[in-house]
Amino acid sequence: QAFSPILTEEPEQPFPGFRIGESWITKRSARRLVLDAIANAKESISAELFMIDEPAVVEALVQAKYRGVKVRLLLDKVNLAKQAHPLLEKLEVEGAPNLAAVQRFLENHIDVGWYVPRQPKTHEKLHAKTLVIDQQRVLIGSTNLTLRALWKNREMLVSIDNTPLATELLAAHNEDWQNHREELKSLNRWERTLAWAVQKILENTFKIKN
Repeated sequence: QAFSPILTEEPEQPFPGFRIGESWITKRSARRLVLDAIANAKESISAELFMIDEPAVVEALVQAKYRGVKVRLLLDKVNLAKQAHPLLEKLEVEGAPNLAAVQRFLENHIDVGWYVPRQPKTHEKLHAKTLVIDQQRVLIGSTNLTLRALWKNREMLVSIDNTPLATELLAAHNEDWQNHREELKSLNRWERTLAWAVQKILENTFKIKN
C-alpha cells in the first residue's frame, strides 16, 4: 500500500506557554505557529530575520499593522538569490530574496531595515530567526519565514511565553535597530522589478495557494 502522509498543522503544546512547530512533508505546524502568533498580537511585533518571502506571513504582518500593532523588521541584505531559488543563482543583488516582502512592507508604511554588520567588509550576516510579540512571547528556531522553509525543509520552531526572556531578546533587537540598521524608505525601479520576478518564480515553483 502506498504511503499516504497525514498533514499536521496544529503545533504541539507539551506544557502551558510553550508550543513546538515543525515543517516537513507531513508537518505544517511551524507555519501555523507563526500565523497564529501574528494574528494574536495586540501591541507589537519585532522581528530579526535572515529571509522572508512567504506570502501569507507577509500579509499577516501587514494586517497586524492595520489592527494597530507596531510592526518592525530587521532583515539581512543577503545577496545570494539562489537562497530563494536555484534559477537565481547567478543573480547577485543585495537583498534579492527579501525584496518582495520589503516592497510590501514599504507600501504599507511598516518599519523595515537592512542589518548593518558590526565589522564592515566581512561576511557577517544577520542569520537570526526571531520574533518578539507583545514583549512577552518569543518565537525562535531554525525556520526562515520563507516558502522553502515553511513548506519544504525540515525545520523546528518554538514559541515561548516568558516575559523576562522576551525582554532580553527585545533589548538585543533594539540595540541592533538603533546601531546596526540601514534605513529603508523605498526601492528603486530595478529592485521593484526584481521583487516582482522573484516572487513569481517562488509562487510558481511551490504552487502555493494561501
